[in-house]
Amino acid sequence: MARPFEEALREIIRCPECLGPLRLTVEDEAIRGGCLSCSRCAHDFPIAESMGFFGISRAAASLRRQEMDAEYRWNFEMHGLDEHLAYAPISFRMAEDAIRQLATVLAPAAMVLDVGAGCGYHTWQLIRHGYRAIAAELASEFLAYGDAVMEPDVSFVRLVTDCSLLPVADGSVDAVFCKELAHHVEDLAALFAEFRRVLKAGGVLALVEPCWAKYPGARAIPDSAAEAGLTHQSYGFGDYLRSLADAGFNLVRFRSYRDLVAPFRSRMGQTADNALAKMFGLRGWAGWRWLKSLRTRMLGGEVAVLARKTAAPVREVVRDRAIEILSPKRLEDLREAIEQKRREVPAFMKILREVRSEKDAG
Repeated sequence: MARPFEEALREIIRCPECLGPLRLTVEDEAIRGGCLSCSRCAHDFPIAESMGFFGISRAAASLRRQEMDAEYRWNFEMHGLDEHLAYAPISFRMAEDAIRQLATVLAPAAMVLDVGAGCGYHTWQLIRHGYRAIAAELASEFLAYGDAVMEPDVSFVRLVTDCSLLPVADGSVDAVFCKELAHHVEDLAALFAEFRRVLKAGGVLALVEPCWAKYPGARAIPDSAAEAGLTHQSYGFGDYLRSLADAGFNLVRFRSYRDLVAPFRSRMGQTADNALAKMFGLRGWAGWRWLKSLRTRMLGGEVAVLARKTAAPVREVVRDRAIEILSPKRLEDLREAIEQKRREVPAFMKILREVRSEKDAG
């Protein structure tokens, strides 16, 4: 029986630069170490701690390294366990709901690529829903820190990669799950074009992102992360919808999570909904959808969007796929910090199971 890494290598994983097939050389049966070699362009990609290390865009290498350092400062140094635990139930519930929405349009046992997977918690949720899932994340320390998520009955392939240059074959995955990555990316068109490339015909993108309001003083989520050096783009709901349409996606449905992120504004929004519905005589789903879309554009908030890849031709996005290969040395440099953080993982898994139990009971 093929192991998950070998299975993914045969079906999905490719060289991120030339998209050619890769040959696996392993150091042990558990594939904890080894190498992936491309016979087409002669790149060798290391494997460490059972993670494949791929590449970052050569043109944006300094920016990508800055992003990795900023994420490390933000998550490992600026925030303690209590602060992360306070937000975890909100994040996990949003992911749980978005995955259940995905289940309405996706067949069981479908292959899902979790892009910007972080520690792999949402990959865990996807697998618990019966999907096959692969985690793709730029910061190797997050995937290593979340190693405790790899339970005996829930394991998944982990790829350390620039998510705008995925080491994934054309048309090879059924769905892309992307939670809170896109607002860090300056070029939405290129990101969504890459998602479209890896999706099968009719494949689905589940996008969960903060949306900023379009009038002054109404930004739903403060950009305090700038202190750590994180780049947060002020995308509104309309920006996501336009970029998705330009990249060849049709909106299936969207869902607002204002009640989880900003309860007070949610109550204000519901009052406004009722008033506007009466004023315009809105009836049925189409009217409420238009109204919710207007409110999300005006007030912002966290939103989940389901969009399907269309068959219609779209404008080709020219991509420079030249890469700089990532090294596992970063893991060694951060070994002590990672081990310290790993001891926190059981607390997050407890919350994950509680959120999962809530949904099962409901």
